[in-house]
Amino acid sequence: DDEDVVVADPMAGGGSIPLEALRYGFRVVANDLNPVASTILRATLLYPARHGADLLPTLRNEARAIREAVSRRLSAYFPQPAAAELWSEVEIEATRRFKTGQVRLVGASSKPTKRITYLWMRTYPCSGCSLHIPLSTNFTLSRKGPRRAHRAVFPIVPSMGTNKSGFEILLQPDWASRRWPVMGPGETFDPANTVTYRGGKATCPRCGQVAGSDDIKRFAQQQPTGLASQLYGIVCRVPVRVEYQSGDENTRYVWHFRVPSPEDLRAVDEAERFAVRETPRWRALGLLPDEAI
Repeated sequence: DDEDVVVADPMAGGGSIPLEALRYGFRVVANDLNPVASTILRATLLYPARHGADLLPTLRNEARAIREAVSRRLSAYFPQPAAAELWSEVEIEATRRFKTGQVRLVGASSKPTKRITYLWMRTYPCSGCSLHIPLSTNFTLSRKGPRRAHRAVFPIVPSMGTNKSGFEILLQPDWASRRWPVMGPGETFDPANTVTYRGGKATCPRCGQVAGSDDIKRFAQQQPTGLASQLYGIVCRVPVRVEYQSGDENTRYVWHFRVPSPEDLRAVDEAERFAVRETPRWRALGLLPDEAI
């Protein structure tokens, strides 16, 4: 057949189907009603096809400029220790993962940490003792490597009079030594089974009070922003320098888990105050969605 193949996708979204059609050399007609998707379509299909590899330097420079501008504006709200400060906490894991007869572990790299992720947990106020129950169906953080290297977060339940839990990140050998006030004789902490939320019900780890799903939903709907959240962990990949028998050096990465420091919590508070101050201006500019859900 001498007729050209034309691929038409009037609801193309980000353009994965039209992109594959272009790669096969077909003529493509694509669109989307969503203006964001339509803009992404141009970047996915039109510009690469028109400019090819000549576009790469411009993209890299623009991406670098955006990253630097965002970093200058937001870095104060995301404090992160340098890799050298975290070395003592990741050395054992790095040794287990990378050190062999052919590879020597040099130490922390001067490169920045990567993939920094903030972990939050919803909380619900207990009607029995007022504890802000950290809600989770599983407190496990990582099951990579041998069992002794598995990690979990343990909510430290305060005594009566204080209603906000602290948190501790534990390796598997330490799980059995942790307990909550509500635990009976012989019970120990198991992150997958000792939980505070299951089947739509929340169980207080301090007094044992159980809240049903209807109560939790009703309370959340009465709050302007739903259930409150509490920061409980920060995860990143720490760069590690390794040296091979040939003398070549390389950078490898190891995961690091930590609870938030006072500096992290101060940054969260300042970010929340900033958001409150700026919200009226953002709404006036139409930058925040206001449609009813």
